[in-house]
Amino acid sequence: MSPWVGAAIPRKEDARLLAGRGAFLDDLARPGLLHAAMLRSPHAHALIVRLDASAAAALPGVVAVLTGAEAAARSRPIRPLIPTRVPIPDYCLAVDRVRFAGEPVAAVAAVDRATAEDALELITVEYAPLPAVVDPKAAREPGAPLLY
Repeated sequence: MSPWVGAAIPRKEDARLLAGRGAFLDDLARPGLLHAAMLRSPHAHALIVRLDASAAAALPGVVAVLTGAEAAARSRPIRPLIPTRVPIPDYCLAVDRVRFAGEPVAAVAAVDRATAEDALELITVEYAPLPAVVDPKAAREPGAPLLY
C-alpha cells in the first residue's frame, strides 16, 4: 500500500490564504469584464406564467438580461448527459416551466457583481406551482406528475 493513502498531507497554502494574500478568480479585473448573476426558481415544479425583466434591464450598469424564451430563440437545446429515446428540449434557462428548485430562470450581465444581484431583485416572475414528486419510486407510479 502507498504511504500516501490515508496520510495527512501538510498544506502549504494556508498561511498565504489566511493572511489575505490568496488570488481568486473573483479578484481578477480585466477591461470590459462583466459579472453574471442567475435568478433561480423557488419551486420544484411550476409553469412560468409571466416573467418581466424590463426594470432589471433599465437599471444603470446592467448590460444584458436573458430569459429562457430569449435563450430558446437564440440557441439550440443542450445535449443531455444521458442519452434519451426522445429529444428533450432543455436550454440553459427554463422555458415556460421549471423542473427543479434552483433551476435558472433568467441571467443578468452587469458592470459589477452588486449591480447584477440588484437587477435580479427587479425581475418579477409569476409561477403556477405544479405537483412535484421527490421520491424516485413514487415518480414511477401511474399518474405521477411528468416533467416533460
